[in-house]
Amino acid sequence: VPDASISTTETGTRHRTAERVAKQTGKMVIAVSRRRNIITLYYKSYKYVVNETSFLIIRVNQAISTLEKYRVNFDRFLSGLDAMELENRVTLQDVMKVVEKGLMILKIHEELKPYLIEIGDEGRLAIMQVNELIEDVDDIVELLIMDYANEEIDEKTAREIMEKFIKEKEISQISIARAMRYDVQQTSQLSDITLSARGYRILKYVAKIPLNVSYNVVRAFKNIEAISRASLDQLKSVEGIGDKRARAISEGISSLRYRKAQVTE
Repeated sequence: VPDASISTTETGTRHRTAERVAKQTGKMVIAVSRRRNIITLYYKSYKYVVNETSFLIIRVNQAISTLEKYRVNFDRFLSGLDAMELENRVTLQDVMKVVEKGLMILKIHEELKPYLIEIGDEGRLAIMQVNELIEDVDDIVELLIMDYANEEIDEKTAREIMEKFIKEKEISQISIARAMRYDVQQTSQLSDITLSARGYRILKYVAKIPLNVSYNVVRAFKNIEAISRASLDQLKSVEGIGDKRARAISEGISSLRYRKAQVTE
């Protein structure tokens, strides 16, 4: 019998008792209402009403459908950015389109997590679909922020910018640009600012260079255009870059140029 002086928001005897026991003992208490057909969990001062499986399946399927659409657009904008990076004709708006879509994917995934946990074994297939849809998105967005921030930033700062927007109610290209330290007031300004990628993303995904070594490459050459023009000897002069990695960078960028040229044709 719990202490009757403990405050409770419940009205039914069973649920009042459950809430008080949870608060008094600090343990999880489960209350089942056959009449209302609901299960309520109490833990310390927290309360959670378990959703019906049918409701959860609908919500999860809706979220997956939305994720699929965002992922298609994310990949499309990213592919366009690849070509523009090598041709050195990227604008801040081009970057914001990709980053915005990526952050929306991560935000939807974050909101979907509790439903996937709650649905339990019924959601195994859904979890596989979601994992496929969000694969590498967080890593790509993080590297894009490092590539295009107005000032050189490290991995930790880029991650903090990402996490800030995942928790925000709304995401806009202007707010992302400001977080990346650009002094912009309206969307029309984004297309007026031309940029050159530092090269972190291409070094990782095309040349398979670890980030700690990529820092040295970017420090030495400043941007991807200069990296693409560098000779093997120039690349090998960078700490952490030997003959194998120098060739991987040179051949990887050349291969990317060729693939983009084929697509254009």
